[in-house]
Amino acid sequence: MDEVIRELKELQTKINLQNDGTWAYEESLMFCEIGKLLKVSFFGSPTDESFTEILETLSKKAVAEKVRSLIFDAPDEGANGTNNFDFTFLAESKVVFPNLINFSVKLTEPKNHNRTIMAQTYDEEGVIAKLINKMPKLLALQVPSAPNEEFFDLDSHPLEYLVMQVGYDRQNFIFNLSNSSCFKNLWHFDFTDYQETYVEHWEDYCTPFEDFEQLFNSKAFDSVKVMILRNLTFTDEQITRLKSLRENILFNLIRTESKYIY
Repeated sequence: MDEVIRELKELQTKINLQNDGTWAYEESLMFCEIGKLLKVSFFGSPTDESFTEILETLSKKAVAEKVRSLIFDAPDEGANGTNNFDFTFLAESKVVFPNLINFSVKLTEPKNHNRTIMAQTYDEEGVIAKLINKMPKLLALQVPSAPNEEFFDLDSHPLEYLVMQVGYDRQNFIFNLSNSSCFKNLWHFDFTDYQETYVEHWEDYCTPFEDFEQLFNSKAFDSVKVMILRNLTFTDEQITRLKSLRENILFNLIRTESKYIY
C-alpha cells in the first residue's frame, strides 16, 4: 500500500503544480484510505494530460488492486457541446479491479452547456461493457452514456445500483435490459432518457413506451425496488400504466427540460 500511495501522491503533486491560476477551475486528484483500500476521485477536463496520466496510473496492477471507489468529475467544458470521457486506454488494458465497488462518471446537469458522454468521439462503442468486465465486485455504477448490447453479455454480475443517462444514443438499453438475466441484484435504477430537445424530431430518439412496458413485465425487473425515470415524452396515463405493472416499487418520474436562449 505504501508504494501505491507514494505513486498517487507524486501524481497529485504534479497535477497541483499545473494549477497556475490561469484556468477558471483547478484540477485535483484526491484519495483516502478506507480500511485497506482507496477511494480515488479526479476533477478536471478529460481532454487534459492529467486525465491520461490518471488512467495510466490506474492501469498498473498494484494500484488497481487497492482501489475501492473511482469517481470522475469535470467542469462544464467541451468541444461542439460535448464533454467526452475517453476510457479506451483503460478499457483495452489488461488490468482488473478486483476490489472496486463504486465507479462514477460525471452526469450532465440541466444547467450544463455541454453534454457529458463516455466515448472517443461520440459513439460509446462498448467501452462501458469492457470496463464493467474488469470490475467483478462492482455494486454501484454511474455513467453518462447508454452501454450497448455488450453490457449484457455477462453470465452474472453483482451490480445493485445503476444511474445512467443515455447521452446521444439510447442504444436500445431498456429493451436489452428487459431481455437480460445478468443483473439479478439490481434494486435501484435511475434512468435519464434522450433529452437533446434542440434536435429536429428529437422524440424519435427517445425510448419507446413499449420497451418500458416490456421491461416492467420482465423477470429482469423483479429485483428493482426503486425506479427513477427522467423522461419528457410519456403521458400521465402511460406512467400510471407502468406503475400498475409494478405496484410494489417506488416509482419517481422527473421531467426537467433545459433550453439555452440565444
